[in-house]
Amino acid sequence: MEFGLGQLVEVLLLLGFLGARNGGGRDISVELLADGACRVTFDHWPWPAGSRESALSSLERWLSFEGIDWSTPPPLGLPRGVISLPPYVELGLVNALAPRLDVIAWEGAHHWRRCYREGLAEPESSRSLMDAPSPRHAEQGLCITFTPDASIFEPGSRMRSQHILERVQILSAMLPGVTWRLRDALVGRESCFRRTRGLADLCDELVDSRGLLSPPWSFEGQVGSTQVGLALQWGAFEGAGVRSWANIHRCYEGGTHHQGFHQGLRKALRSRMKARGSSQEAWAFPEEALVAHLTAVLSLGLSEPVWKGPTRAQLANPELKEGVAQLVATWVEAALAQDSQVEARVLALSGAPSNALRP
Repeated sequence: MEFGLGQLVEVLLLLGFLGARNGGGRDISVELLADGACRVTFDHWPWPAGSRESALSSLERWLSFEGIDWSTPPPLGLPRGVISLPPYVELGLVNALAPRLDVIAWEGAHHWRRCYREGLAEPESSRSLMDAPSPRHAEQGLCITFTPDASIFEPGSRMRSQHILERVQILSAMLPGVTWRLRDALVGRESCFRRTRGLADLCDELVDSRGLLSPPWSFEGQVGSTQVGLALQWGAFEGAGVRSWANIHRCYEGGTHHQGFHQGLRKALRSRMKARGSSQEAWAFPEEALVAHLTAVLSLGLSEPVWKGPTRAQLANPELKEGVAQLVATWVEAALAQDSQVEARVLALSGAPSNALRP
């Protein structure tokens, strides 16, 4: 039950993410209320729209599933939602599973409200509200409050605060400069994330700060239609390994992009060994040593992701292996060449014998 409630919140989180990614906003707030309801507030219109009127019209349609063509695939590149539709369409799911849903939208002095009960709009619920919430004095925005249906979800069930907190932490790393807030009224906990370095900040947080060789190296690039972001660093102590996301969904079991990452990393290390005059050009850099002291965060944006297995947690796009390998090899080799001392330590930690690293 808690997982299902979390998925409803996920719809709204993805809605805010897409809007902020398109430059529409800088502040997203989630509140878990004491009565079990959830309120999500955006300081922007979290979907593409040319004007306030067209946005409100779209909002009404998505909340009621009006005019939705279920046979139409979602636009390419969007993260999957609860049932693989774009999150702004899945607003209708949230509405249908909430006996009470309140929506407030505003732009400047104009405020608009619509109340829904069991998925149906109350006839006289659209009116001007002068006391509607406007987060951080935003000129325009949207606030959605929903109460889970007790006939579907076990009475007293609440969204898992820790799960939502972890999700907000990840989403904030994917959108540098955007503020994400989470408040749990029942336990009195408030959290706020605003990362200026994106993935590099997340990479720093995943590993013990003692003994790090350098601040995380951060890269962005593209191979074909796939966007690739990477942050990585080595340390004297055990690293967190390689963690990855595809269209902001966690890849728990790796996949072709992990294979490409390892391939590109080995290529870069071997190239630097050769540049240092080593007579052995094909050091194996065994898997255990390669990642033992490494912490890496890899994010991919694909137009057509292929997922393997029932959990859809392993990426299976065959073209990603070589593309990611090429980018990683180029990035890491250039970074290592900038600092010979860091390079020597990285090579040693990755499995190169000490006699091969002598000047």
